[in-house]
Amino acid sequence: MDIKARVYLQSNQNECGLCAIAALASVYGFIQPIEFYRKKFFIGRDGLTLASLKEILKSIYFIPTVEKTGSLQVEDLKKKAPCILFLKHHYVMFEKIHKEMCYIIDPAIGKQKITLEELNHKFGGYVITVKKETGFKQYRTKESDFRYIKKMFQELAIVLSGVSLISIISNIITVIIPVLLQKIVDTLLYSSEMNAINHRIYLCLVLMLIVYIAIIEAQNRSLVYLQCRIMSKLSYGVSQHLLKIKYAFFDSKNSADILFRLNLLKNVEQTLSTMILSLIMGLSTVFVIFTYFCFYDTRIALILGITSIGIGLYVYVINEKLSKVNEKYILKSRKFEGTQTEIILNSFQIKSMGIEQYFSKKIDSDFTNYKKAYKRNQNVVMRFNANINTLEIFFPIVLIAAYVCTGMRIKSLGELLVIYILISFFVKHEAITINSLIQLARLKPSLFFINDILDEHEIELGGNETIEKFEKLEVKNLEFKYNDNQELILKDINLTVKRGQKVAIVGISGEGKTTLIKILCRLYDAIYGDIQINGKDISEIIHKSYFDIFNIVSQQAVIFNATIRENILLGLPDITDDRILNILQTVNFYDDVKNMPMGLDTVISNQNNNLSGGQIQKIAIARCLIRNPQILILDEATSSLDIQNEMEIHRNLKKLGITLLVISHRLSTIVDSDMIYYMRNGRIQESGTHEELMLAQRGYYSLYCKSIN
Repeated sequence: MDIKARVYLQSNQNECGLCAIAALASVYGFIQPIEFYRKKFFIGRDGLTLASLKEILKSIYFIPTVEKTGSLQVEDLKKKAPCILFLKHHYVMFEKIHKEMCYIIDPAIGKQKITLEELNHKFGGYVITVKKETGFKQYRTKESDFRYIKKMFQELAIVLSGVSLISIISNIITVIIPVLLQKIVDTLLYSSEMNAINHRIYLCLVLMLIVYIAIIEAQNRSLVYLQCRIMSKLSYGVSQHLLKIKYAFFDSKNSADILFRLNLLKNVEQTLSTMILSLIMGLSTVFVIFTYFCFYDTRIALILGITSIGIGLYVYVINEKLSKVNEKYILKSRKFEGTQTEIILNSFQIKSMGIEQYFSKKIDSDFTNYKKAYKRNQNVVMRFNANINTLEIFFPIVLIAAYVCTGMRIKSLGELLVIYILISFFVKHEAITINSLIQLARLKPSLFFINDILDEHEIELGGNETIEKFEKLEVKNLEFKYNDNQELILKDINLTVKRGQKVAIVGISGEGKTTLIKILCRLYDAIYGDIQINGKDISEIIHKSYFDIFNIVSQQAVIFNATIRENILLGLPDITDDRILNILQTVNFYDDVKNMPMGLDTVISNQNNNLSGGQIQKIAIARCLIRNPQILILDEATSSLDIQNEMEIHRNLKKLGITLLVISHRLSTIVDSDMIYYMRNGRIQESGTHEELMLAQRGYYSLYCKSIN
């Protein structure tokens, strides 16, 4: 096989299997972007099993074979290459073995060369080889990492054209000034009619100064406008996009990964804003000066053209190396920043458990790798910049010397100055242009992670039905799984919640209770079955209408770095403090707020450092109640409260006539429920009132007795 394997990097940990498949398929000529595999095979939050991996390979016309082996041997690997290796909880693509060094493509870090001993140390015991099936066809789809940037610039084409035109005009003036300098110098040295010529020159200079100031002002304004448009397209656009994509994106990634992408976005935005300015100025200057020399002396123009081509070839060669070292730097930076974020977000657990030493070693290892990658990246960049700077300094002198040595005569000192100044300008702005293009190329690894966000399709909020008054929620034959290739998590779920009822869903951890709630909140779609409100399928109900009657309080109550009032209202207009205080009485938080010196204006830390877990949960419940929900889901929403507070809040909610759907491991709080559903193995195995289920003496009875004991 002559086709070189392509590197596919994982955007999150559960994608290593997909990336290994994509890399292996590319060796056989089936080259598709990773987005192709994501669309075709939804892997969810849990990654790929070996069985799932085989199914995916079959779907693209490969015959996969999974072999279990204790260790990897040289001759065996030579026969099996290329193949996929299962390491410890990780898939990689094995390319070849040469001089006892193994060449692998690791989706986490890219191409890697390690010893057979190191590979065996990481080996997880499985090798996946493939053969082409009848019907296999080579297929190549090229997808640029700059696809969204290109689209953005196409939308800004008119603005870019205007800025470029203004830059060309300003650079024409820049060329005229050295020509005037030639006139002044030659007049001073050779002319006897100094006064008349000087008056004309001075008049031209004054006129050009006025025009130049006006042009520069227009140029600056247009550039600021362009930079603001870039900000709107990137920072604002991506933030809006994040609000419109599926929850599965957030569920399959940790916070550090998403924050890392947003930090990269800021860097990309700043680089693009600076680079566009430099690129427009550089290209327009090079164009104007080259055009001038085409009319002035074609030999100089020819030398400049050949030099530019040579520099272009050098940049093309060095660019691949720059991209590779920058890619490794970005990946190491991602890991280091991820560890930093973990330490900040989990400072309480780290300090309270006394595990600072563990994280100290972890950050030491990550920083060492990050520093090595940074050092290598900077060495390559600085070496390149040094070469360009050397060219910038010496090229004008060398060119003029070559020009003179070939027998060409320079007529005057003024002419020499013009040639030197314009060539210096040309080389300087060519260097600026090259630097801008290099910066653009170096954005490629960053764009990989940003594209991961932009590739997510926005949810289409369909539906044209509204719900004025909630009467009944019905779940019929519902089934669900997170991964296209895994077993069902929820199986044949049927339940009913009527207006004014308190309904509880109970069971041991991991039975799918919270997953069911996520589906009810429209965070995921069921793969089979129906969910109806008042007989209308929830997909037909307008998004806003649905959440006007429906609200949820989860175990992980979300608190923002704002006042208690702002945390409860979250933008709701025209709500009085009296209304807020009444709600706080319902959730037993009124006295706490009254005892705070600043009352409702007390600022809460978004890390929940200045309130207890129970107080945070009370604020979260109050936030829902202020919106007058007709049905309220409590998913372990009072787990941090003492039993007395918890039961009192439940009684207060029932008095308000709000329909309650409760998930709780504290079964003493749900014994008064109108209906209890007991879940086991992803199914509802029992349903009834507390008394009925206790009399049956089955799963619920056993669970309740254990909770009481």
